[in-house]
Amino acid sequence: MGEYDLNQHIIGAVVVLVTSIVGVFLPMFLIKVFKIGVDSFPVNLGRHFGTGVVISTGFVHMMPEAIASLTHVCQSDFFHQYPPLAGAIAMAAALMNQLLEYLASGMTEDSSITNEEKDVEYRHASHHPNPQAQAHSCAHSHGDMSAVMDSVNFKRRKLSTYMLEFGIWLHSVPVGITLGVTTGDQFKTLLAALIFHQMFEGIGLGARICELDPHKIMVPLLNGLAYAFMAPFGAFIGILIRNSYKANDPNTLVIEGVFDAISGGILIYMALVNLITMDFMFSPQFKAERKLRKIIYFIAMYAGAISMSIIGIWT
Repeated sequence: MGEYDLNQHIIGAVVVLVTSIVGVFLPMFLIKVFKIGVDSFPVNLGRHFGTGVVISTGFVHMMPEAIASLTHVCQSDFFHQYPPLAGAIAMAAALMNQLLEYLASGMTEDSSITNEEKDVEYRHASHHPNPQAQAHSCAHSHGDMSAVMDSVNFKRRKLSTYMLEFGIWLHSVPVGITLGVTTGDQFKTLLAALIFHQMFEGIGLGARICELDPHKIMVPLLNGLAYAFMAPFGAFIGILIRNSYKANDPNTLVIEGVFDAISGGILIYMALVNLITMDFMFSPQFKAERKLRKIIYFIAMYAGAISMSIIGIWT
């Protein structure tokens, strides 16, 4: 174990904070300072690398931890009688995430299209009494509907980004708490792994946070800071409760296991459905890319997954 070094833990939490800030704001820095477009090659590279990081975080980091916590030898008989509990919780979290997205996107789409249809009907009835003008109005309305669908897709991506960040929050705080209570050589190993974890995950999330509102600074800034402070916040909680924290306490294990399972389910769902499927299968921008760039983007995603999986050796 080793003696608890308070100064070392405080410095570690600050280092994690700085690393998280650098990772999550790097894409924003490139976009705002160097005027690189949101869909430019460097930003897309970071986005797809981050997708690999997210899916690896769910499969390699969250789910094994959830299973280990909920099947620990210190747990009651109930947890040993139903070993797949972590998977069931993750599945429920993924399905609930899908339901919330469906309901929210459905309301957004219905509202946008209804308002546009009313506007088109008003223009059609009031300003175009002759056939030629009506034809022009019809063509104009198709353009308006296309703009509405672009707006709906943008709102869906915003919702997906918020859900992704929420899933990251769920595991950032417990990981930070673990850092705050860990001592000895394990602390140094965990700190090094967490630094890389926060950097890689921050780059991936930051590339998507930039899309929340590309014309304003406050929304991406606040979301970036929210991500950056979660793990250090958990670390300071760990520092405060270090004397009463019991790693093998059944209640602690249940809380950690449930949070890890929920986070794992959300991250896996987001990575497979909203990130990989939408960015690689249904994105017109990706389909229009040259073959070499498509290959590079795939390699970036695989590199992110492999990098985060290797870090799983120490976390």
